[in-house]
Amino acid sequence: YFNFFKVLLGLIEQEESEPNKVEKSPQGNDDQKVEALNRIADNFDKKVAIKEPELIFDKFYRATQLLSCNDPDICYLKRIAKEDILDGELREQEVFRRFIAPDDLYKLADDLCHDLKFQQVVWRFEYVIFTVNSPICKLTISERLFDLIIKAIRKEYYTHEYLFESIFSRLTLQIIKKENFEEVATKISNLSNPYLSLKFLNSLRENAGSIGSVLIGTDFNKLGSVFLDGDIFDAHLLTLSVLNTYSIQNAGDKISYDFIIRLFLERTDEKSLWLLVDILRHDNHKPKLGIETDIKKINHREREVIIKRLEQLVCTGENQQDLDSVIHLLKSEKATSVSGI
Repeated sequence: YFNFFKVLLGLIEQEESEPNKVEKSPQGNDDQKVEALNRIADNFDKKVAIKEPELIFDKFYRATQLLSCNDPDICYLKRIAKEDILDGELREQEVFRRFIAPDDLYKLADDLCHDLKFQQVVWRFEYVIFTVNSPICKLTISERLFDLIIKAIRKEYYTHEYLFESIFSRLTLQIIKKENFEEVATKISNLSNPYLSLKFLNSLRENAGSIGSVLIGTDFNKLGSVFLDGDIFDAHLLTLSVLNTYSIQNAGDKISYDFIIRLFLERTDEKSLWLLVDILRHDNHKPKLGIETDIKKINHREREVIIKRLEQLVCTGENQQDLDSVIHLLKSEKATSVSGI
């Protein structure tokens, strides 16, 4: 451990044959220092406890993880060695200041959408910047940022998708409340960006426990119709059905196919009908788990309306097999496999 910290402080071994001889690390030799730290860390036991004070060094949290920072473009270990930020990096305190006392919200919103270096810093600290309790970015500022970002990405698609979508979802979780939830969700669905809207819905599902007061009692039938008007995948409706279950039961993670089917009762366009087929089609020639029970909750008249529309679809090959399986499923009190049709 002495060797590890003496290297961290700038003392590196002069020669392997003389391990006790040390000299001050030359300026700018950060890569050599990191390499030395990694080499010493490799010699530690998997887990060693040191008493007084009690410290545990786990070699799996070694220097290559850059002090818990997994951003490949940032090396805090090199910052420590240099005692300054590296060329091309942003100072975190300056980024935080822009949220604490913003002087240009339009520029801040634009940088959140497009500036890679800025996005990287915000992404690393998004849970601190946009947390619900004592955030760096006040709620009123986040609400204004949300509207500016919505306007910005309607005109120009955001860049560095993974970073932006994560930041945007975290910002959205900060601002949603019972009074504005439907409005916020509608604005996101109207962007017709299926990746961003799905990220939003998944973040709601993952954080259902902490935003239960927002979800409970929400009319997800109405919200589902709003999302159907935009560009979505089957995953959107599956997630919405889970959120609907949570809003009713205040618990649970079950997909409700009867909820999904009822969303299509007023849908006549071909795109929507094929989306329904994709959701209800068999997996490996067998009905999806729980789907037979859920279909029985739909009365025959409602099912007949959907069946007639599906029978008017024209297709060939595998699509025809999927379509046949779904129609058969909706007609039957008990679904059977495709091979039995």
